[in-house]
Amino acid sequence: MALVIILKKLGGVGFIVHCKILNTVMECEPISNRVIRIRIRAAPRNLSVIQVYAPTSDCNEDELEMFYHQLEATMKNIPKKDIFIVMGDWNAKIGSDAHAERPGTAGKFGLGCTNERGLRLLEFAKLHNMVIVNTKYKHKISRRVTWVAPDGITKNQIDYILVEKKWSSSINGHKTRYFPGADVGSDHNLVMATMKLKSKKIRPPYSRIKYDTSQLRNADTGNL
Repeated sequence: MALVIILKKLGGVGFIVHCKILNTVMECEPISNRVIRIRIRAAPRNLSVIQVYAPTSDCNEDELEMFYHQLEATMKNIPKKDIFIVMGDWNAKIGSDAHAERPGTAGKFGLGCTNERGLRLLEFAKLHNMVIVNTKYKHKISRRVTWVAPDGITKNQIDYILVEKKWSSSINGHKTRYFPGADVGSDHNLVMATMKLKSKKIRPPYSRIKYDTSQLRNADTGNL
């Protein structure tokens, strides 16, 4: 079993980082109970990931716009050369119909029909030239569900992973999927996307031992 370390968390968002790459974490910044950012040293470029928890449909439009405003402000602080990913619970539905309207932003394999919050997410993704990668690859319906309501009947896809289009070719489609029934103590299913990147491990600085060879000319030292 792999060991994990909880790095930081605040409210409804957080990260779990594998202990093997813990020393590649450059920074982790909790922004609010809805947004958190982490930066990881990697090759060919460093990786910045933003985890989000968007307001539900019960929240008003002002709260939704405040969330997106906060998210936009966080993205502005990401170094331009970084590969960046925005992911999490968007409380939005991106249906298969979204591909016809925004083929470069959403794939053909959403679930159900796009709702208003979904349109807002598509608008955000298009503005930042990003792709909703877990709608691009074909999986059976049961593997697209990311949330199950308490009644056990209502099932939706509301968790998404967004990647810049220029890096979308690095995504391994066969390993971008959902894990229904994972025992994580949540009514959400795990969502995974695999990218072909390599993290850089940080080695401790090497300190060379310097010997005082001049002491060898001392008769007392030389006899030791």
